[in-house]
Amino acid sequence: MLEERQPPNVDTAVRESNPAHAQKVLTAPMAGTIVKVQIHEGDSVEQRQVLVILSAMKMEHTIVAPYAGKVRRVHYQEGAVVKGGAALVEME
Repeated sequence: MLEERQPPNVDTAVRESNPAHAQKVLTAPMAGTIVKVQIHEGDSVEQRQVLVILSAMKMEHTIVAPYAGKVRRVHYQEGAVVKGGAALVEME
């Protein structure tokens, strides 16, 4: 008889992963305008904390911290227009 197994969810995968291999540069999922930057360089952030809000296609997209860490660099300020894939925040 086969054992039924559930695939790991994102929270479990991030929690079990080594931060050294985690995403360090957070990028814009699509072109848009930076509506709100809720962090500053040097800030400590918690996992899933909202860092940036991007407005695109009449919707707001939240960019969240994939893990607890420190903000190394914020590349854009509020009001900036960014291309899809643009680096928004670097974490360490």
